[in-house]
Amino acid sequence: YEASAGELLDIINDFTDDWQTVLFFGHNPAFTMLANLFTTSYIGNIPTCGIVGIELSVARWRELERGGGRVVEFHFPKQHFPG
Repeated sequence: YEASAGELLDIINDFTDDWQTVLFFGHNPAFTMLANLFTTSYIGNIPTCGIVGIELSVARWRELERGGGRVVEFHFPKQHFPG
């Protein structure tokens, strides 16, 4: 629960460049900050069990740039099962 967005970025930067698709799990507030860092979209909060799919156009994980990706998926349980 205590990881910062910067610490998560350090982990991402160490991903092997052979990986083209990654599923990365964690907790807020760092994951919401990370989603907002990598995209031009604004997500106020990723709710519990929420998922965000971000498309990035980089050859190497270390090439990630602020606002360089785009949100292609954003789902959370209350969207699909309100009440």
